Amino acid sequence: PATLPRRPCGPAWFVFSLHAPTSPAGGIAGNDGHDEIPDFNRTTAVLRFTDVVDSTGGDALADLQAQTTVTDGGAGGNVTVEFDNGASIVFEGMGTAGNTITDITQLVDDASQLIVTNS
Repeated sequence: PATLPRRPCGPAWFVFSLHAPTSPAGGIAGNDGHDEIPDFNRTTAVLRFTDVVDSTGGDALADLQAQTTVTDGGAGGNVTVEFDNGASIVFEGMGTAGNTITDITQLVDDASQLIVTNS
C-alpha cells in the first residue's frame, strides 16, 4: 500500500478521486487505491472526495456514505474506510475506545473539513 507523506505545517489536504473504473483518468475506483495515512489530525486535516458516483440525485455525501464501510479498530488501532470497489484508506492509530468511528463524517471534527463532489 502507498503511505501518504507527512506535511510539516498547516492543514493537510487529502484528495481522493473516485473516477469510474472505465475512466481514462484512473482514480481510486477499480481497486486502484490502498492508502495509509499516518498521523492524521482530525482537527485540522481536510478530506476531499471527488467524482463520487451520483446515486441519490445530487447528495454527494449520502452517495459517499452509501459506497463506504468504516471500521474502527479500537483505541490506538486503525480506522479503515473500505469502498465498495475494493479500494481502502487506513487512518493509522486513529481508532477510539469503544469503536465510535462508524461513518466517514466522523473522521474529521468539523463538517467543513469533509468536501465531497459528485461526478
